[in-house]
Amino acid sequence: MLSCLTSDVRAFVLGERGKDFLKAYLPFTNQFEELRNRIEIFLRGLKEFFPEAAQSFLHFSRIQDEDWGLTWRRHFQVERVTQRLTVVPAWEPVPQTPGGMVIQMDPGPAFGTGAHPTTRMCLESIEKSHIPGAWTMLDVGTGSGILAIYAAKLGARRVLAIDTDPEALRWAQRNIDLNHASRFIELTSKSVAELNDVFLSSLPTLRATLSWNSCLISSASLKKMER
Repeated sequence: MLSCLTSDVRAFVLGERGKDFLKAYLPFTNQFEELRNRIEIFLRGLKEFFPEAAQSFLHFSRIQDEDWGLTWRRHFQVERVTQRLTVVPAWEPVPQTPGGMVIQMDPGPAFGTGAHPTTRMCLESIEKSHIPGAWTMLDVGTGSGILAIYAAKLGARRVLAIDTDPEALRWAQRNIDLNHASRFIELTSKSVAELNDVFLSSLPTLRATLSWNSCLISSASLKKMER
């Protein structure tokens, strides 16, 4: 709706959406009253089509300009994400963790701090299923590099970490260096198919190619992919 009413569609960002509300972020404009009037006219038009709908109300608030590259750090704190692993922001002191491991992270815009359930489940699965002795891992979609780094800390002799996003690779390398794991981890922007044409994009085929005594850990796979 709002994308039809703003002059710059690219700057429109949909925020939270609930049963009875919609939050959006719009670029600052000197034609604020004009924008408000256009939205109110639009809402009145909707009321004509849906007379049974509840009355709509508009509320605007101005967001102060901040260094958003640093502001998000308030929400990233020291956290024990598995039984053995504690993730520590790179700008925080490393706590004493008897019997545990620590990964220091500065993910930047890349995905993967250990807080998201999918990342946490993968970390737990690596922790529970890693093979005693020397082993290798392929990390597809490495993001911040957290899974590759944990594999190296758990004894992987070689980890090949893939991501097609150059920015993610840049931050992954930073985190790998931060955790002194660069001699165990190789980063690449190549796709799985380019690395080995045996690895195909469907999970059943991928699972069939796994070697003896190996393990496939996957998260957030699409239903159509599973079929």
